[in-house]
Amino acid sequence: DGVHIYPTAVLRLPADPNALNEWRVKVVKRQHAVAVGLKCSQLDAGRVFGRMQSRELVWWLTPDGDVCDGDRRVQKGGAELSFGVGDVVVVTLTRGVLFFSVNGLAPSSPISIAGAETRRLTLAVQML
Repeated sequence: DGVHIYPTAVLRLPADPNALNEWRVKVVKRQHAVAVGLKCSQLDAGRVFGRMQSRELVWWLTPDGDVCDGDRRVQKGGAELSFGVGDVVVVTLTRGVLFFSVNGLAPSSPISIAGAETRRLTLAVQML
């Protein structure tokens, strides 16, 4: 009945820097708020979303639709990016540019990830 993800679940789906990477995460059930994002291998353990030390190392989408870089909000959420049970969050990375979308609606503004071709980036899900 799903995976219990506390404090962080890293799905071992590494990004290929030379290809289009697209992950779809369906929110089936949740007891707490959950965030979906992409993180660097330097943050393989522990709670990382929303921390100042995580800037430039983790980029994530909140349930309210805010797009964040560590603890810094880089895009204010809206109805098209908010998500809950039953929604599908799509994380897309292509040529060092990251986008989020929910249920096939308009994507977030692009986020450029410096040095993406040399970083080990993986999909991450975390309870908030």
